[in-house]
Amino acid sequence: EEPWVSVPPALFGRAEEFQREGFVVSPEAVLTPAAVDACRTHLAQVLDGTYDRGVAPTKAPKKLDLSKLDKNDKRRRATLQVINIRHCDSAFERVVHSPELGRLVATLAGWPNGARVAQDQIWMKPPGAAALTFHRDTPYFPFEPLHVVTLWVTFDDLSGPDAASMGPLEYYPGSHRWEDGRHGIATHFFDKDHTAHLRSAAERTAGVEYDPARIVRVATPAGGISVHDGRTWHGSGVNASALPRRGIGIHFAPADIVFRPGWI
Repeated sequence: EEPWVSVPPALFGRAEEFQREGFVVSPEAVLTPAAVDACRTHLAQVLDGTYDRGVAPTKAPKKLDLSKLDKNDKRRRATLQVINIRHCDSAFERVVHSPELGRLVATLAGWPNGARVAQDQIWMKPPGAAALTFHRDTPYFPFEPLHVVTLWVTFDDLSGPDAASMGPLEYYPGSHRWEDGRHGIATHFFDKDHTAHLRSAAERTAGVEYDPARIVRVATPAGGISVHDGRTWHGSGVNASALPRRGIGIHFAPADIVFRPGWI
């Protein structure tokens, strides 16, 4: 069986950058073209309600017949989310549980005992999809100690001159060191002002002067990745292109993490 994941050796040497900036971005693909094609195909199948592992994901969007919707129906532009797609689909199980991705995360995060997958999330932004507000991942996970690292994979090319119009992932460098006590609220994901919470967090942190010019857009080809600290503020803009933007966020925790009671 041909490997689907090949992490460039140089990525393993960027731990200092990860600790300083709160994220790293791969300038080249980590998933093979075969893996990217398989994930695109299998994502369409999952969104159509076909689960080749025989079980449903934790969360999947309601199936819609787009041919019956008016061209201006806002449901055509709704961002689609699938939680724990690895449970229902073999292609995603193969990618999410890649030992090489786990080793990369553990190396960058400085976790001597390794990493484990806590959750995965598909985000599919069709043309016209709204911005995803800046947020942190850490408040959404009941871990002890609370440490999360997210590895994000794009299934679409975000390296070209028009990629910014697709609403790629964005980071604010160094924001993983900010002090902010807010809790994660799912309804905040689609606020009209997608940098409002980011600006508020900057204002709450002594010595930080918010500068929108410092926001970094992820630029990487299909199959490329970024890895960020769960405390790093990140979001994405409107998909103003004519193409979908598809990706998966894989949330990792240290291998020796303890889940608090009530975690599903």
